[in-house]
Amino acid sequence: HMIDINAIEALIDSKAIVGVEDRFGRPRLTLKEPGTDAKLKKVFIGGIPRDSVLIKTDGAKPLNALLAKDAGLRCRCDYVLLTERNGRKVLVFCELKSERFSHPEVSTQFKGGKCLVRYFESLLQEFHGRRGVFPASEDWYYVLFYKDSTRKRTTGNPNVRGGRSEIKFCKYPNPGLVDLRDIVG
Repeated sequence: HMIDINAIEALIDSKAIVGVEDRFGRPRLTLKEPGTDAKLKKVFIGGIPRDSVLIKTDGAKPLNALLAKDAGLRCRCDYVLLTERNGRKVLVFCELKSERFSHPEVSTQFKGGKCLVRYFESLLQEFHGRRGVFPASEDWYYVLFYKDSTRKRTTGNPNVRGGRSEIKFCKYPNPGLVDLRDIVG
């Protein structure tokens, strides 16, 4: 197995790790938006290896106490998925949105998620002598959002957005089940 689950479990609180479920003998993950006003409550990710790790990153408030309140330093995306695709480790950063959103806002959340992963990697190296638990080069960014429409998403490339200093990400409206093989090349 390429994913070092033991190293991740030694570092991250178990409440922040979302377990892989079996659905009809196939592994899948559930991303949840817990707010009572959330329109996009759950998204399932299938087509994943069983040793994938999904980390809920936006709930860790104590870390925020160290950071300044402005400039988006306290922002993070909802989830980071560490998985394997075609024999290589990949990180998939996910943000769930029930309302309209701006590109700069989401880009800031993805930057915060990326910095948090770098921090995890640094902690693993310094305290556990482990390197390369999180891949350094292959990142994918997705906003999974509720769109009040009866139109279905057509197949093909999703809308990719991003300025020079912003993270480019793909947008998927009204996802119920997302297959990893469809979003990570």
